[in-house]
Amino acid sequence: MLNDLLFLALGFELILLCNSGLTLAQIPQLNRPLAAQLMLKSSLPLTLILLSGILLLIAVVDSTRLTDIHSYLNTISPRTGASGNHSLPALGILLTLLGCVFRMGAIPIHFRQQELRAEIPCWISTTTLLIPLTAGLSFLILIGSQIGVVESALLEQIFYYCALITLIVSSGLLLVEKQLRGLFDLLLIQTTGVFLALLSAVCWRWRHASENPESGSILQAIQEYAPELLFSYLTLAGLAFLIDALAQQGTKIRTPEQLRGLFADQRLAGIAAVLLLLTLAGFPALAVFRLKWQTLILLLEIHQPSMTGTMATLHVGYLGLAVVVAISSALSAFVCIRLLIQVCLAQPLTRHRQRSHRGMLIACYCCLIGSLIFSVKVMLNIQGG
Repeated sequence: MLNDLLFLALGFELILLCNSGLTLAQIPQLNRPLAAQLMLKSSLPLTLILLSGILLLIAVVDSTRLTDIHSYLNTISPRTGASGNHSLPALGILLTLLGCVFRMGAIPIHFRQQELRAEIPCWISTTTLLIPLTAGLSFLILIGSQIGVVESALLEQIFYYCALITLIVSSGLLLVEKQLRGLFDLLLIQTTGVFLALLSAVCWRWRHASENPESGSILQAIQEYAPELLFSYLTLAGLAFLIDALAQQGTKIRTPEQLRGLFADQRLAGIAAVLLLLTLAGFPALAVFRLKWQTLILLLEIHQPSMTGTMATLHVGYLGLAVVVAISSALSAFVCIRLLIQVCLAQPLTRHRQRSHRGMLIACYCCLIGSLIFSVKVMLNIQGG
């Protein structure tokens, strides 16, 4: 089943459809028609792009199996003179991957629904963004690892430009966003953009090391870096649970200013907020720092061969992407540290001690403990190695 391209695409769309249903179920009934209309307008063109690429690829190869597509791509070459036989599958792959990247929400089109989603609990709002991001990345990795033969250069270019656009857009919006859930969404999107940059670097390394049988596949390489992404997502989910735990029946936690003085007012929740924000800010040895550091190392290890026999130089394009990753990481760290200062040092505006939701706090502590255990385990493995 995982070897069938059409099954993977329909499964991906079904997950996104169920996710849209979950979002609509939380929106007040009066606003549901408008929300459904916005979802349809934003998702239908991207779905058509995705399905057009898949149908084009299936029509050229005359099979839906990824192994057959892999074999077909392995037999064609632009040097044979049959440019049409090469360009049509390349166009199909391009439309498929671009449709998936934009469909999964890496570009924040869902911010048009921000006012309609204001009444949704923060953890559900975060989950409805996490589900398409995780499903889309899984789809991309499965497709890239199984058909990335001749078109591995195309794969790395698509991931490169998608990462560049995602990081630039999310970083710009991060500076002007005033709502907490908007900040969390942008941090999720930015983390996904960093992972897309890592995917591009992995595809480049795999393409140039494909003659070595010990280099493994793209999927095996991704498995090495995926835990950092998942625990970065877990950290953001922990913050969403914390916000819902502090929400009172009369006062919703919507802006960063409402978290002022949390550490002095409610010590355990304040400690959890401090640790989660330190993780998101990129404190060394924690999950987010490791993800961004590994991505920067991989990008800076890509060298452009020299035609004159001199020493190879850094690839200009990937050097620029590394600079974008570094700048976006600095901006996200600035946002998290600003929140951290408000939590620890500013005078409180809202008291939280009396009405914290215990179930949400327990979920927050579970996310925090899981992230810390992973970081400690990684540090022990490094020291042991």
